[in-house]
Amino acid sequence: MSLRVGLITKGTRGDVQPLLALAQELRLRGHQVAICCPKCVVSLVEERGIAAFGMSFDPKSAIQSSEMQEAIASGDGGLCIKAFNTSQEHQILASGVNPAQEVYDFVRTFRADALVGHPSFVPLIAVAEAFSLPLVNALFMPFLPSAVAYPAFFARNQLEKLGLQGKPLEAHKQLWDNYITPEEFAQLNHLRTGWGLKAHKDVAETQAVYQCAHEANCWSPHLLPEPSDLQVEFPFARQTGYLFADSPEYQPSPELLAFLAHPSKPIYVGFGSLCVGDPREATEKVLRALKASNLRCIMAGGWVGLSPSQLDAEKTIDFHLLKDFASTNVFSLEACPHDWLLPRCCGAVHHGGAGTVAAAARAGIPQAILAVAWDQPWWAEYLEDRLAVGINLRQMISKVDERLLATAFQRLAEEDQLTTAAADLGKLIREERPGHESLADFVLESVKLPHPWPTKEQPTPLNLLPSLWDRASQENLRRALGGA
Repeated sequence: MSLRVGLITKGTRGDVQPLLALAQELRLRGHQVAICCPKCVVSLVEERGIAAFGMSFDPKSAIQSSEMQEAIASGDGGLCIKAFNTSQEHQILASGVNPAQEVYDFVRTFRADALVGHPSFVPLIAVAEAFSLPLVNALFMPFLPSAVAYPAFFARNQLEKLGLQGKPLEAHKQLWDNYITPEEFAQLNHLRTGWGLKAHKDVAETQAVYQCAHEANCWSPHLLPEPSDLQVEFPFARQTGYLFADSPEYQPSPELLAFLAHPSKPIYVGFGSLCVGDPREATEKVLRALKASNLRCIMAGGWVGLSPSQLDAEKTIDFHLLKDFASTNVFSLEACPHDWLLPRCCGAVHHGGAGTVAAAARAGIPQAILAVAWDQPWWAEYLEDRLAVGINLRQMISKVDERLLATAFQRLAEEDQLTTAAADLGKLIREERPGHESLADFVLESVKLPHPWPTKEQPTPLNLLPSLWDRASQENLRRALGGA
């Protein structure tokens, strides 16, 4: 039976790209697919021949907002998250358009039979319930709670500061309480009642619904194995593997091929869909570190606009030295498919987004992380401490010392231990079954399985279990009473 599957995200390219891989796989199997995403990434979807519906929320404007840039300049990841959310709220107030209603309208217009989405879009469960549709949440970093593994939003120093070391389940609860705030909960209930649904009685009920939904952990088990309690506590969760939307049709320019023909592989430097402060200052810092380490570089401009063209004869103190160095040692481009480019580099320096982490890991090259916020500091720490395939620079580009950056460049290019560990991990990931195939299997399977709300195939909903921390509390109480 052919299905109409709607894929939904309000994120940037890093969130859309994996969904493209799933969309292409579902189309190969004879299903119809459309993606609802921000307008700034609609062209990325349409280039693959997939129907796209653009929502008005613009993450690029949010990242480029004055609030966000001030937060980045401060070097405080927590302020970055707050600034991004503030900018998002300002957009909604200014436009009078709620992205949740746009997604609701997309699902109705597209006449979807099933939904796949990113849980950063909190109202998605309400949309699925309003249309009695099966839903799979596609996760790109650890998010489901666990009693044995920490969430991907707390680096070690944050856990220590909050007194959460040795308390993974408490860390998860704090994350989820921040994920669905009282304000978010009130907005969600407003949407629910407007769509003819019963309001949730409290945040705990909303959290319970999310945790009983179908969840896909979309990363390699060789990079990050699933927690030992995942299948026990969440029977409708699966670890599918990475989703890579490759670009076999990509044709590099003769100039890029000529640059890559040099005997020494370059370092890749790019910050993707992030704006990391003043582009001139960021470019100067990267160029000085490259010059100090005598290395070549592919510099991807991305949304930050990183490029030697940012050098300013009046403001850049060493303008002529950097310009001359860049003219022969740096190749500047806006963007390039990671599946094609990264295997041709000796290492990658980036912001630590889950998508770039995945691409560099599959390419088998070591990576240095200049994290900004969200899950990025966690990935930086994990790659360095647990896998020994990365360098955690512990600051964003706006704050990192040029000498530390130069040392990181040299280690990426010359440290055999890093290179070997990264190459071994890349080989394992490349030998896995493609994640988009496993996720497509799970999506089609989920249509026939029960959900926390009635669906066409399963009109009787699941019995709602409490959130994992509430289950643990109830179990502890039961044991205490039983032992009394």
